[in-house]
Amino acid sequence: MFYTSTRDKSVKATASQVITRGISSDGGLFVPEEIPQISLDDIISFSKLDYIGRARAVLSLYLSDFSQEEIECCV
Repeated sequence: MFYTSTRDKSVKATASQVITRGISSDGGLFVPEEIPQISLDDIISFSKLDYIGRARAVLSLYLSDFSQEEIECCV
């Protein structure tokens, strides 16, 4: 997944780059290019997870350049 600046859509970065930079060099905020789509079945499966499991599942949708082990460590 890539993130773009709210001030200049041509500025693109990965999740790890966005976390490192914090804010775009043009002063804009980084936002996902696309919001991940989840189904009703996904929502139902998320509801059966504990808080940490749900956090892992949601973060993995947005932090696609992180491994599951890295997400697990952060959560």
